[in-house]
Amino acid sequence: MIALLWFCVIFQGKATFVDTNPRVTTLISDKGHDAIRDGTASLAQITNIRRMRLYNNTIFWTEQNVFRKFVLSTNEVSTISNDAGWEQPSGIAKDPRREDLFFLSDTGTHSIRRLNLSTGEVQVISGDGTTGFNDGTSARYKAPISLEFGFSKSNGTSLLIVERFGTLRTLDV
Repeated sequence: MIALLWFCVIFQGKATFVDTNPRVTTLISDKGHDAIRDGTASLAQITNIRRMRLYNNTIFWTEQNVFRKFVLSTNEVSTISNDAGWEQPSGIAKDPRREDLFFLSDTGTHSIRRLNLSTGEVQVISGDGTTGFNDGTSARYKAPISLEFGFSKSNGTSLLIVERFGTLRTLDV
C-alpha cells in the first residue's frame, strides 16, 4: 500500500502541492495579474488565497471576496459565491452531516455564514456585522479567521471559531 501525504503551499498567488516524493507541481497560478478568472487550471487566475480545504477530490478556498473551488478530476476552477456581501471571507468548515453545506467566517463583516452548495444560498447564522465580543444568540465577533467542526454537549455538533486576537469560541449548529 502506498500512502501519499499532500501539503499545500501558498506563496505569491500560487497553489502548489508537494507529495511525499520530492516533486512539486503548480496546479494554478496568478499569472502575474491581480485578477480572478474561472476555467481550466491553465487559464484560471487566483490571487490572495486565505484558507483552503480539500473535500472529495475538490479543493475549496476563500480568496479576496469570493469562495471558489478546483475540481482535481476535471482540472476546472469555478467561483461558488461572489455576491453575498463578503468582505474578507477566511475560515472554511464543511458540515460533516451534509455534503452540500459549508460554513465560512467573514472577518470583514464579523460574521459566520452558511453556504448551501445545492441552492447557492448564503445565510448569516451568527454575528450582526458589528465588531465586538458578545456570546449568546446576539453574538458579536472581533475577527473570526478559522473554523473547525467539533463536539458540543448540547446538540452533538458545534463549530469551533478562532478569532484573530486569541479567542476560541463555539457555535452550536
